[in-house]
Amino acid sequence: MLQNYLTTDMKKILLLIFIGFKFCFLSQTTVKDAGGNIYPVVKIGNQIWMAENLRTEVFANGEPITQITSNRYWQEVSLFAIDDSTLSEIWPVMCYMNNSKSKNGALYNWYVVTDERGVCPSGWHVPSNDEFVELTNYLGGMEAASKKMKSTINWTTNGTNLSKFNALPIGVRVGSGEFDPARTMFWTDDLFEETNNDNNFISFSGGKIELLNNDKESGYGTVFLNVGASVRCIKN
Repeated sequence: MLQNYLTTDMKKILLLIFIGFKFCFLSQTTVKDAGGNIYPVVKIGNQIWMAENLRTEVFANGEPITQITSNRYWQEVSLFAIDDSTLSEIWPVMCYMNNSKSKNGALYNWYVVTDERGVCPSGWHVPSNDEFVELTNYLGGMEAASKKMKSTINWTTNGTNLSKFNALPIGVRVGSGEFDPARTMFWTDDLFEETNNDNNFISFSGGKIELLNNDKESGYGTVFLNVGASVRCIKN
């Protein structure tokens, strides 16, 4: 009787340990970046995403990301990025939309999101185009996904946010240094190379997914490395 009782008791203890382990490691609700910012996370299909835009001002090793507010200096970085045909040097910079610091308003150029120092929390990374495609396919295709990914506030045509991705209409910073509020753009870590047949000049662009007020116009594409866009990290 005593032996049977101990065996049953031990089974209960092991079951409680297993449940605790599963709760701690498989039910993650937040993640912290190297700058101490804490983000809610959301599981969509088989993927786990940040439910807010990245807003770190430091790389994963603690080194600061250069912030640029003036149009002039943003233009200088843009000219460097446009003329960059080797990727032998990088110029990672960031800013905030309209140069006003806000929770979801951090914008990064492509050099930041692919910097070897890392920008996402440990165990997370900047998603690839394929990972965004998996997300939008799970949500019913690009047009349906756009509506489900967009927040229920601040858009001209609000989304439903059924996915809990909660994409707000933040805007982007273009090469001139001006801010364009008419779109929300997320970087992917993809690099695209194109050669001009007339002069053999090589140019690079980065991958993006863009959410617009008109869900039919949302989609994937490429953009110059100098653009300031939002980042969402995905769990490894």
